[in-house]
Amino acid sequence: MRKASSNTETYVGLFSFCRRFKLKYHTIKYLAIKSKLRIFRFNNLSYVEVNSMLCLLRGNKNFLSGNVEQAIDYLETLI
Repeated sequence: MRKASSNTETYVGLFSFCRRFKLKYHTIKYLAIKSKLRIFRFNNLSYVEVNSMLCLLRGNKNFLSGNVEQAIDYLETLI
């Protein structure tokens, strides 16, 4: 996770986030692209904005496998 310097948006590393909560990285990335979420590249790592990721997880909660509830709780603590 890193804080953007120019504003107050919070970002989370996409791959490490998926790995931590046993979410399928390619599924999350596909849903993010389909939902037109911006995925930022920084030092060869993908980052996604926390608020957008929360909306994505809440909207697809029944479709996703893994620890979705724990992932949502974690993201809520970051905001």
